[in-house]
Amino acid sequence: MPVNSLVGIIASALLSDFWIWRPGNRWCPVIDFHLGLRQALLLQNVRIHKTNPYGPVNLALECVGVSGELWYIVSNEATTPYDFS
Repeated sequence: MPVNSLVGIIASALLSDFWIWRPGNRWCPVIDFHLGLRQALLLQNVRIHKTNPYGPVNLALECVGVSGELWYIVSNEATTPYDFS
């Protein structure tokens, strides 16, 4: 992924309690998304953080490693499964 398109890479250990708003849905905590090992979820045009919304952005979530840790990529460009490669 081009560096200039990346807003941030955030480990779940640093910020696992943020909220997501998707068009047509209400706000929900990111921990509501349950992913299997090596499973990814791509969300387009979402807003993050409930109290001071930021976005719209594109968000990729993936469950990585043997620990099942969740990683997030927030970008101003479309996210793809290859962003975690």
